[in-house]
Amino acid sequence: MSEHISEYIKNKREENGLSQRQLAELSKVSNTEIWQIENGKRKKVQPSILRSMAPHLGTTYEELMKIAGYISNEFALNIVYMDEEAMPGYFIEALGFIRSAYAELSENEFKTMLQMARSYHQTIMEAKSK
Repeated sequence: MSEHISEYIKNKREENGLSQRQLAELSKVSNTEIWQIENGKRKKVQPSILRSMAPHLGTTYEELMKIAGYISNEFALNIVYMDEEAMPGYFIEALGFIRSAYAELSENEFKTMLQMARSYHQTIMEAKSK
């Protein structure tokens, strides 16, 4: 993705007329953390922080996860063109990779990613049936 997560968050915050301090208060993330993210000091933003900020930035958690590099567009494209029978195995393999690649994810963060994958699967299956 061409836009880095730090730029994206800063742009969305400004579009919504929020100061860093206001975003910090709304999302329950420290002002220092927001400053570090926006200034590129925080190279990897934790999924839990992205989840907290998303509604206040006027975007989705999934969009922030994509821009932060947790979910790739290739993953989404592969699912769209995949045979329904192959899909469950692909999800299990992809989630296993995510779990091992991002070992610092908490159980709740991993469960959230699993729910997102199930949601994508349902959306794709509905789109294919139309």
